Amino acid sequence: MTFSDFGSAAISPGYACTAGKRLSTSRSRLHKLETIATLLDNPSGEVDLWRLREAALSEGGLLNHAVRRRAWPALLGLDQRNPSAAPPDADAASARVDLDQIARDVGRAERYLGVDGRERRARIRELRARAVAAGPGPAAPGGDGRGISGRGPGAASVQHPRTPETVLYREGAELRRAQTRLGSVVAHALRAGADAGGPPLHYYQGYHDVAAVFHAVMGDAAAASACLAVASKSHLGDSTKKDFSDLILSIRLAIFPLIALLDPVLHAHLAKSGVEPFFALSWIVTWFAHDGVCDGASAGRLFDAFLSSHPALVIYLSVAMVTHPLHRTRLLKTPCDFSEIHCVLCDLPRGCCVGGRGKRQKESGSTDGVDYQELIHAAIGYMRQVPPTSLPALAARHDGGSLRDLIPVPPHSIHFFLPPPQWVAAPGGGGDSAGICLPDDGRSFALTAAGLAPDTYPGRQGATVWLLGAIFVAAVAGAVSATNGA
Repeated sequence: MTFSDFGSAAISPGYACTAGKRLSTSRSRLHKLETIATLLDNPSGEVDLWRLREAALSEGGLLNHAVRRRAWPALLGLDQRNPSAAPPDADAASARVDLDQIARDVGRAERYLGVDGRERRARIRELRARAVAAGPGPAAPGGDGRGISGRGPGAASVQHPRTPETVLYREGAELRRAQTRLGSVVAHALRAGADAGGPPLHYYQGYHDVAAVFHAVMGDAAAASACLAVASKSHLGDSTKKDFSDLILSIRLAIFPLIALLDPVLHAHLAKSGVEPFFALSWIVTWFAHDGVCDGASAGRLFDAFLSSHPALVIYLSVAMVTHPLHRTRLLKTPCDFSEIHCVLCDLPRGCCVGGRGKRQKESGSTDGVDYQELIHAAIGYMRQVPPTSLPALAARHDGGSLRDLIPVPPHSIHFFLPPPQWVAAPGGGGDSAGICLPDDGRSFALTAAGLAPDTYPGRQGATVWLLGAIFVAAVAGAVSATNGA
């Protein structure tokens, strides 16, 4: 396979990026596509996951959906050539699948299903306006001149293929079929993702938004279900528990302590308003797919980063969303009132997109926006400064120790504070090897994003998965113990 196999999207205009660097030419994109194709077509059958993660986290991510169909299964420890096969540690154990709730949620879903509801309704209004302006259509034999609207004696033979009613019916039927497929992806992922010896996976509102992105990218229901099942046990593990108690605790222990450390002035303004950190709940459980992403390209770009990183990256990106200079300025200019601050916080993702023109900018015609690549870069920088292993200790020092009693004592099951699953550290896509060889660069971008402390592992040093897990857990335990003893 070569880069040409990844489709015509490969030569579309380059994405905007961070730190003054841009994929400004198609040659840069083609070079990146060739590099990814080489990684995925390694004759040995193994994929260099560290280099693939570097590509997914760098400017532009994995570039298009054709690349993602090959890369996402590899990042999740699945066979990239047969992603519908179950990963080594998964089986088809039953999950707590609420089929009625899934049906209600997917029945309202439109985004990422190939039919944009807002555009469809706008097009219907336009067609109806044109029909009114054009006046009566041609009369059928024996008709009365009202055939264009499907009324009158001549309606059956003269009904126009582009009448608003016809367009509405055809696109509505297409949408309903897509929603049915999405419901199947959700149900199968929850069932397949449940471990035989582990707790069952539970559906939550917003899970279908994540599933819709997987389905849109993978283009196949079985492959989408397989990828979603793996992600549901690791990256979304706290969200798919029987309740959100561990997730709520993670948000409370991480969001405001990080903001207080990174931007004390902004934190003081938010704290004075009385707002809680749970404005980020929908961002975290949907990976910004519900209210933060304006198109499929942005959703794919964000998922590239999340699937290449430690589950906690979404928390760091939520903090980056709030502390970005444009958003910081907007928040500080907002009166210190709970409702106004909360409203602005919930609206922040609307100003973000790949290329920096989000929903708000497109609606207003403004060119002033935030590129998701900037947020990804900032989030990984925050993770380097305060890695997931240090979050409990940071929370213990926050606000005079007010959160100290909430810190979980290892062993615990909060995924944001646990080591990544085995297939994250495995060298190949199948997750069947126990050892890795870390990148030459001890300060690796991908290494930091994976939640592995770069100072702990010198370049080209072999390490086993159990050793990575032991060091990770020991660091958390040591941080919490030291804090509780202080």
